[in-house]
Formats: sequence, structure tokens, C-alpha cells
Amino acid sequence: MSFSAAHQSQFGYLAKPAVVAAGAHTSGLRADVQYVAPLNLLTVEGISADADTTYTAEEVLGGMILRSGLTAGRTDTLPTAALLVAAYKGCVVGSGVRFIVRNVSGQTLTIAEGAGMTDYAGNTATLATVRSAEHMIVFDNVTLGAEACTLYTLSTANIH
Repeated sequence: MSFSAAHQSQFGYLAKPAVVAAGAHTSGLRADVQYVAPLNLLTVEGISADADTTYTAEEVLGGMILRSGLTAGRTDTLPTAALLVAAYKGCVVGSGVRFIVRNVSGQTLTIAEGAGMTDYAGNTATLATVRSAEHMIVFDNVTLGAEACTLYTLSTANIH
């Protein structure tokens, strides 16, 4: 089974999974089922600056950001849609990346959208002390100069 290179990202997510050709049962795979590539290893980025911070595209694409060192409430900003599209190999409309922000400090952390990013209604933008949130960014436009994406908060939880 193979996937179109245009639909593969560096992290194994596919915008539109390829369908195995009818009758091409390979290693027990069903021809009528769509399969996605497995998730690759992630990178954990630790950020301990006691200041508002803008995350890099690489930090977000890495999969996990550990935020510490805050002595007061801070607002961190996600990278622009243009920077994310440029850093995301094989990015197509509908591609997505999931990442986690863990606030391991004793202060409140607010996550702000970067330019070209829309916050989906109902998202939780503020992380109380010692909480984590899983987010997903879905790319709506990957055209140079018109990049756009939507930020979804999938879950929040206490850190134990």
C-alpha cells in the first residue's frame, strides 16, 4: 500500500487518505477501507522564559510544548499561518497537525492565534495553573500569500 506524497506530511497525517485499489488486498488490508500512515515520533520543546512568547512553527509541529518559569500570567502566540504552511512538508488544504501545550507553572497561560489563524468558536484559550490542552490546526488555504488555518481545542486536563 502506498500514499500519494502530496498527501503525506512529515508527521504521518494525511489530508485525504489514499484508498487501496479495489481487489488489491495487501497484507490483510481491506480494499474498501481508507488507511492513514502511522504517527511519527514527536519533539518536546521546553520554554521557560518569564515573558510573553511567540512559538515557532517547528515548536508547534514538534507536537508538545512544556511551558514553565512564569511568575505572572502570560500570553503566548502561535506562529502565523504562513510560517506553519512553509514548515509543514506536503501541506495541502485539509491537512492538520495536533499539538499539546502543558502549562507546568503556577500562573495562568493564554494561547493567542497567529496571523491568518481563526479560533474555532468555543475554544479554551486560557490554561490555568498546571493544566494541559490538546489543540489541532487545520489548514484552510495553502496558497502563497493567502495562507489560512483554523485552531481547534480538542481537550484540556489537569496535570497529575
